[in-house]
Amino acid sequence: MTATTKTRALTLKERMETRKRVPATEKKDDTGLILRRLVNYMAGGESRTRFIVAMIVRIIAVAALVAIPTFTGLAIDVISSPDGTSQELVRWSLLAIGAGVIFLVLSFIAERTFSRLATDGLYKLQRHLFEHMQTLSLSFFDRQPLGQLTSRVTNDTEAVALFYESAVAQIIRAIFQILLVIIMMFIISTQLALVALLIVPVMLLLTGAIQRVATPAFAKLQEDLGDLSAFQEETLSGNKVIISNLRHDWAEDKNDDQAGDVFDVASHAFFASLLNFPLTQTLTMLQIAVVLMISSLMVLDGQLEFGIVIAFISYTALLASPLSEIANLTATSLNAVAGGRRGFNIIDEEPTVVDAPDPTDYQFEGGHVEFKDVDFSYVPGRKILKHNTFEAKPGQKIGICGPTGAGKSTIINILTRYYDIDSGTILIDG
Repeated sequence: MTATTKTRALTLKERMETRKRVPATEKKDDTGLILRRLVNYMAGGESRTRFIVAMIVRIIAVAALVAIPTFTGLAIDVISSPDGTSQELVRWSLLAIGAGVIFLVLSFIAERTFSRLATDGLYKLQRHLFEHMQTLSLSFFDRQPLGQLTSRVTNDTEAVALFYESAVAQIIRAIFQILLVIIMMFIISTQLALVALLIVPVMLLLTGAIQRVATPAFAKLQEDLGDLSAFQEETLSGNKVIISNLRHDWAEDKNDDQAGDVFDVASHAFFASLLNFPLTQTLTMLQIAVVLMISSLMVLDGQLEFGIVIAFISYTALLASPLSEIANLTATSLNAVAGGRRGFNIIDEEPTVVDAPDPTDYQFEGGHVEFKDVDFSYVPGRKILKHNTFEAKPGQKIGICGPTGAGKSTIINILTRYYDIDSGTILIDG
């Protein structure tokens, strides 16, 4: 039996190449796409009907909430009017109380439904992510440190979990509330409605500016968390090596450096996002003050009733509240987008080793192995095996010798098809 093999040892740089991560995402803003994909786990498929029902219940609940200021304003008009009667006062008061009860009950039902949908969505995402990882080829795991993969299944999905649990339901409620409140404002007074809405573009501009800063910061935060988790996992799993080489100080210093990087990036990201709260609160107070001043002047001129002013001030607060909530949920949403993007990078990964369209069942006939002019590379363009040719007949014992990195394990890996070869042929029993 003759065998000719041409192999060479891997350089340190080439070994590091095989551990590279999945290529970074493109610079384009894919925030909307990531959010839609995340919400689809919570609201798509078999959960769609429950999600629609929860939204309908939420709309009715918000409509009841929005009706309360109108009933309250009419009750105040009854008090301030010389023609008002106690029956009218009781009627409007009971309607306001009834609307509050309806809002409370339906909100409870909606929140309970959304919480179950959030749990289901997270379960589907984690299961999909983990199951898809089982289909990927060995080459994917070669370029992914174990700590990075663990971080994507744990840290990144935790960020998505917070988004499911708090942000989705609140943002939906906020959007419905904003629309209904604006409609009621224009029904009451077009002039006051326009005054109240002047502040909205300012809020949107500030939120957009903050998002431009916070989005890349949160993406960097998730990457640094993955690096820290990878280092800690590899350090703990290799503690015997660290102990035997007295590398405790190095491990502590390295951990401190990486944890410090996470702290710095997290401080920057959360500071940028938390600016939303004081800014929106300040703008809200200014909005209420301006509306109160103008509506008071209209009352003095006899253009409005006092009860309508009270109702409109309430609507102004009801408009500002969801705007502030949406702004304050920016951090949660951006953090989830960063985590979701890293998870979808794995889900979108395709296995490199796949079966042929018409594979035939293998029948063992002794184990006759033939390598014919086989080329193979872990990193494209850097061949590890060149024109590798040998034959191992049934019953023969073949020894493959060479230094570390020469390709001994690689031959077994491609024989068992953990990797596909670049060119040539490998035959087993013909």
